[in-house]
Amino acid sequence: MPKKIENPLREGLPSKIYLLAYGEPLTAYEMAKRIYGIKPPELGERAQIPATAKVSVWVKTMKTKGILSENRERKTFSKSEPLLDEIVKTLKDQNVELSDLEKHMINAIIDSREFRGLLIKTVGVPLGHHDGPIWVSHDIDSAWIIMNILAPFASLVSQRKKAQSLEFQPKTLKEFDEKLNFVSRFWKSKEFKIILDEMREEVINPMKIVGPNKNISEEEVLNIIKISVMLSLIPTSTLEKLGKLSFINQISRIPVEFVPFRRLEKILGKEVGRIKTRGEKKLSKVPEWEKRRAR
Repeated sequence: MPKKIENPLREGLPSKIYLLAYGEPLTAYEMAKRIYGIKPPELGERAQIPATAKVSVWVKTMKTKGILSENRERKTFSKSEPLLDEIVKTLKDQNVELSDLEKHMINAIIDSREFRGLLIKTVGVPLGHHDGPIWVSHDIDSAWIIMNILAPFASLVSQRKKAQSLEFQPKTLKEFDEKLNFVSRFWKSKEFKIILDEMREEVINPMKIVGPNKNISEEEVLNIIKISVMLSLIPTSTLEKLGKLSFINQISRIPVEFVPFRRLEKILGKEVGRIKTRGEKKLSKVPEWEKRRAR
């Protein structure tokens, strides 16, 4: 009799589905192919089709429970809220409470394109493999894996902020969302493109020392830089709480301490100022009667 799944984010096949679909939207067939593989065809036979039916059943169940969702292309992706619930529970077990604002900020990070993109490149967990006709399974805890990527990242950013005496302390959800929105605009600014080459070298060089055989993609470097900046918007006290999600104090593949936060802060401040100035100029061109009607 198969084991009953108590927590789909931490056990059995649904945990593998959640992990795969968190990084990128996938079809049930694509997930089954990644989990089960395709047995090479023997002489005169076709390649074995992965057990898509098992995956499809769990995908349907997890959608019903609000763990998974579907995009416009009818591909399945994992929702961030169930992971946030696991983060809250894990910290609560250590007598660490999160405020509503902290939950909002954390969810914004783990639900971001950058974090999800980074997850695809970072997670190299074997989901299982074929050894001839024998299937060897590997049970995984997707919530634990993702938290152990987030936690060291948060710890390193926290240490860097302390070393440079930097602190952002948003008091409301709106204030944090505005800062995050400014950061999203910053990626498209001329300043970011100008200093990108320098920051790229500051990230890549230490990674080569740690793992010289590691091929680092442009996308991976960009995600490391962007996630570093996004996490720097979260108060140090919250980052320290996130650090408690893992006993790992450093992560060799992601040397966040090399990202120049002080310089980024200065440039980001200028960009925010320009955005505000452009908004004020647009507002100044609006006739007074239209302003009054808007009020």
